[in-house]
Amino acid sequence: MNKAKLFATEFGHFSADGREFIVTTPRTPRPWVNVISNGDAGFILSQTGGGYSWRGNGQLNRLTRSVRVSAPSKTEISGTGISA
Repeated sequence: MNKAKLFATEFGHFSADGREFIVTTPRTPRPWVNVISNGDAGFILSQTGGGYSWRGNGQLNRLTRSVRVSAPSKTEISGTGISA
């Protein structure tokens, strides 16, 4: 059964239960990051796969480097089988 995608945009849509937004392309108009933390440790992950982790203070106590991964351009995607 094919359900309609809730609030579909060119960048993604909400899941069937409405609890999460599913990004279908990394080429969003603004950076999209998810912050996961339990108050003591956590990490940030962007829509392109970049991010870092920390313990205590996210600005002063980084455990990993901040990795910036830019979204691939349409020319980098062409011929790879990935849709832009």
